[in-house]
Amino acid sequence: MRNLRAATAALLLLGFSTPADAAPVFSARSMFFDVANGTQRVAVGDVDGDNRPDYVATHGTLSFGVTLFWGEGDGSYGSKLTLTAAANPKDVVIADMNGDGRKDLVVSNSGAASVSVFPATGVRTFGARVDYPAGNQPASIAVGDLDGDGDQDVVIANQVVTGTVSVLLNVAGVLAGPSGYGTSSSTPIQVALGDLNADGKLDAVTANSSSSSISVLLGNGNGTFGTATTFASGNGTYSLALARLDGDTNLDVAVANNNVDSLNVMMGNGAGGFGR
Repeated sequence: MRNLRAATAALLLLGFSTPADAAPVFSARSMFFDVANGTQRVAVGDVDGDNRPDYVATHGTLSFGVTLFWGEGDGSYGSKLTLTAAANPKDVVIADMNGDGRKDLVVSNSGAASVSVFPATGVRTFGARVDYPAGNQPASIAVGDLDGDGDQDVVIANQVVTGTVSVLLNVAGVLAGPSGYGTSSSTPIQVALGDLNADGKLDAVTANSSSSSISVLLGNGNGTFGTATTFASGNGTYSLALARLDGDTNLDVAVANNNVDSLNVMMGNGAGGFGR
């Protein structure tokens, strides 16, 4: 196993089992993975098909890249691979973008106004990076089938004051677009996808940092979205997660608020709206 150094960017805290009535805890065992200056985001998934989780991190201060740590199945990694990215890579998502059964990487590039796909060509190998235009300062990425054709489409939150998301539809492994949609709020910093109104179509939710709100764009099922509806959240809304939190069938949202050091939960009403 690699010697994991202390002055690094990615930290894992490994859980261990406790009695059923005990609070969940993490062991004192931790691992630091040496990435690079300016580490941004991390994704976890089985990239190489060996049934072990791998780790993927973007970085972009002195050099622009995406580093994959090939997991050993015990929390550690055996080797790593760094791919050259476009300017200022931010978010990264693991997904099969061309239907060949291999996991590809999708990366947003804030400094290049683009999104890149790194196509997997074999076990731990990738083809040439393919860049597609996106909106200004693309930050967060979400992928899902927006138009019902079975391909993974891409939605990007563009971290600008004007507030937009970009949609790139996947046509047989090639991304087309982008199409832009306003969020009716400033500085969307994260986007998530989910069916908020139980119509079988994916909707988009953005966390809007400057306007302290979230925006909902209901999907039409053909790769397009309707007009955004905004809901007030906490001051400095920075990130969000969708889940069913109160036992009903509606998706709810948990929101992190950077300026007031808080987390608030907003319950979904099943029609695409949220209450605080």
